[in-house]
Amino acid sequence: SHSAGIHLFHWAWTEWSSKTVQPGQSLTINCQVSYGLSSYATAWIRQHSGKGLEWIGWKHTGGSSYKDSLKSKFSIDLDTSGKIVTLNGQNMQPEDSAVYYCARDTVTQTSSRAVQKPPQSLESYIKQPQGELLYKK
Repeated sequence: SHSAGIHLFHWAWTEWSSKTVQPGQSLTINCQVSYGLSSYATAWIRQHSGKGLEWIGWKHTGGSSYKDSLKSKFSIDLDTSGKIVTLNGQNMQPEDSAVYYCARDTVTQTSSRAVQKPPQSLESYIKQPQGELLYKK
């Protein structure tokens, strides 16, 4: 019998990847970045087919924040030396099928030191292959 898998797509910078997990299984998606994870926060966002963008959460070395309805399902880990931001999901279900994006926060530079903007800026820009997509939560 055909088992309906959960189809997950991940886009980071210029590289697409896709994977399928079975219902109830866990998910791990890595995002390789080029910036310092202590200077910038990284957000994970997902988009269900034909739907708008859904913010999952963000994390940097100083803290993290998750959407209330998703914080029991998803967690974000940082590998600061390897500059890898990992999204972990548990008990994945068919309704979790989506395109998953990682996105870097915008920051301000003050006296050559990166200063974190308020969290709402984390959702402002998501770079896509066809250009810049502006999104406000």
